[in-house]
Amino acid sequence: MTAEREPGTGRRPARRPPADYGRATIRHVLTAGAWQGWDDMLQWLRTNGPNDPEINPDELRGLRQDAERAQRVGEEFTSDPDGFAAALQRARRRT
Repeated sequence: MTAEREPGTGRRPARRPPADYGRATIRHVLTAGAWQGWDDMLQWLRTNGPNDPEINPDELRGLRQDAERAQRVGEEFTSDPDGFAAALQRARRRT
């Protein structure tokens, strides 16, 4: 007799890709504070981001994950929206 297994056990966890977020979300976050670097902005995303009515939870999650990745791989922080978006894209490609 074999032991019964819970449904779904033994499966690899699903990996959900980060949500797409647009330039408007990037501009909003960059203007929400006078960020000195990744740490400042990430702290805001973690504490105030969930309560910000301009950012939906999926956009917040995707942007936070990409920003954490950019910090981890050593991308330089910039408050220029185009440069910021490019840094996030480079970091995503490097991992």
